[in-house]
Amino acid sequence: MRRAFTLVEVVVALVIAGLLALAARAVLVAGIDTQERLQRHATITEGDARFRALVVQALRHMTDAPAVGLTPFVLRDTTIADTVPSQAVEFYSRGLSQPAGTGSVMRIRLVPTDRGLTITAIDANGRTALEGVAPGIAAMHVRLQNRSGEWVEAWPLTLQTPAAVALDLVPLRSPGTVPAPIVVTTQLAVGS
Repeated sequence: MRRAFTLVEVVVALVIAGLLALAARAVLVAGIDTQERLQRHATITEGDARFRALVVQALRHMTDAPAVGLTPFVLRDTTIADTVPSQAVEFYSRGLSQPAGTGSVMRIRLVPTDRGLTITAIDANGRTALEGVAPGIAAMHVRLQNRSGEWVEAWPLTLQTPAAVALDLVPLRSPGTVPAPIVVTTQLAVGS
């Protein structure tokens, strides 16, 4: 004689199957959420690395002003949203074309804005040749090394470029995590 399942056994089996299905769904949703967060982080990290590389290359191939009377390096104080103190820099560079250091001279501007840290390259005709934004940066503080090797926070030398530049970037969010500063010895300093 065959024994059939009782109603209680069927209900218990359905409850267990339902719980297993819910657990599997939770694991799947958590896995998808983790994958999306990792992808967002990878995209931000990759964009940050590219932006940093562009800034480093531009600074490393800093050049003298293309004409007499132009200031080769400018450091100025600025504020973001009228409250966050910051600094902006402008300089000439040959470092945006490949191979680096062989391109035409461009005026580079690194300016923190409420959108993030912007880099703008302006060609000899006054046209914007490149513009980019690092959206996670709220402010920038600049330290400069003069020809005697001393680090300073002001640059009154209107006809000289610094031997090295250090950019301390202040993140927009999570103030506990400070990105590593960008420290670059300029090409001009090598021959000086």
